[in-house]
This record gives sequence, C-alpha cells and structure tokens, in this order.
Amino acid sequence: MNAITTRALSGTLPAVAGLMLLTAPAAALDTVDSGFYLGFSYGQTDFFNDTPLCDEFSEEVDEALAGDLGQSFLISEGFAELAFQAECRSDVSDNGTKYFVGYRFNPSFAVEVASIDFGVAGVDLSADLAGVGGTFTGDAAVRVDVSGISVTGLMGLPIGNRASVYARLGLLSWDAKGRGTATGTVSRAGGSGSSVSERFVASDDGADVHYGFGGRYRLTDHVALRAEWERYEVADLDVVSAGLELSF
Repeated sequence: MNAITTRALSGTLPAVAGLMLLTAPAAALDTVDSGFYLGFSYGQTDFFNDTPLCDEFSEEVDEALAGDLGQSFLISEGFAELAFQAECRSDVSDNGTKYFVGYRFNPSFAVEVASIDFGVAGVDLSADLAGVGGTFTGDAAVRVDVSGISVTGLMGLPIGNRASVYARLGLLSWDAKGRGTATGTVSRAGGSGSSVSERFVASDDGADVHYGFGGRYRLTDHVALRAEWERYEVADLDVVSAGLELSF
C-alpha cells in the first residue's frame, strides 16, 4: 500500500466512523420507538354549556312538572299552559380517566384505541312562568355521567432521541346517562303556595370527532410519560391530562 492510499484511508475512516455515530441514534430510535403500547392517563374534564342530555333533561323537567301541576294548579291559578324551555347551565369540571392501547408504526405515526370516563357533570335547569293570580318556578338538579370509546390517529414529530410532540384526530363513540330531581312551586297572589317534586332519568349516545395535541418523553426504551390537551365535540369537552405509557 503506497503513501497516497494510506493518507486517503486515514482521512476517510474517521469520516465514515463519524457518520455511523450520527446515524446510530436515529436507527436505534426507529427500532425502539415502534410496536404495541398501552397506558393510562388522568386529568381534568371541563364541561361547558352544551353538556350531553341538556335538551333531554329540559324535556323531562317540562313533562314531570307540567304533568303534576297541570291538573292541580294551572286552571285554578290562571295559567293557560305550562310549556317552558329550561335553561341548562353546566360550567363545571371533574376528574377523568383514560385507558389506551395502540400500535406505533414509526416515531411519526400511531393508531390508538381508548376507553374514557369523562367524569360527572352537575347540571342546573331552571324556569319561571308568570300567570294570572300567581307565579310558577321550576328547578332541577341533575348529574350526568359521560363515557366513551375513541379511535384516533397520532402524527408525531421527534425532538432528539427521546422527546416528541404529536397531534391527534379521531372519532369518539360516547354514552351519557343522567339522573335528577325536578321541583316546582306555584305561589298564589295571596301568599300561599304548593310544590311538587319528581325524580327522572335520561340517557343519550352518539359519535363525534375529537382532536388534540401533546408531548411525549421516553424515560427508558419501554417507559414514557406524556401530557396532552384534547377537545371532544360531543359537548365541547376539554380534557387536560398526564399519563404513563408502556411499550413492547
């Protein structure tokens, strides 16, 4: 081997070695950060005014109160009819949980299925109706449990060898069940009054789009932490959560 060849090799080998060192982490990441995974998330659900069952409960309150009050009080107190649209208010928060399983095809794409319990929304409904000779006031206190199954796709962007950010888009099949008590009071012009109380239940289900974004950090090759924000169009539910992920 002549001197020229020796000098060429001495310059090429370090360059090749350096290139191998630079590409090794990316190759390792592709190998480790793929396959099946499962996990658990815990966070806060914010319920807004369009909570599931608001419309259904408004109808239930109307029927419960009007049914009892109609025969007993409406005619005697001068009410022509009792048909109101109860106002639904539910600006509340509760804790929610999510169990998920998925398959990561590569660091940039995964598909995930999750079982979600959004928690309980407390809903207040109220209505007032004035008539000849008296007034009517109706209220209802309601608790609504919301849960569902979601299927989502996740698009990720790796940041270094362990961290990544991602966006998700999917479909939620949801179920809402509620129970409550409606009360109504008719006050006569002279000051006396009568009241009625009625218990009722309602349920509803459907499917809606949901989306979100989050961040993920791998503690080891098989354990990762993640935090995310999600919006569920079922009722403008916002969920902020943190979770643990185990990959295989």
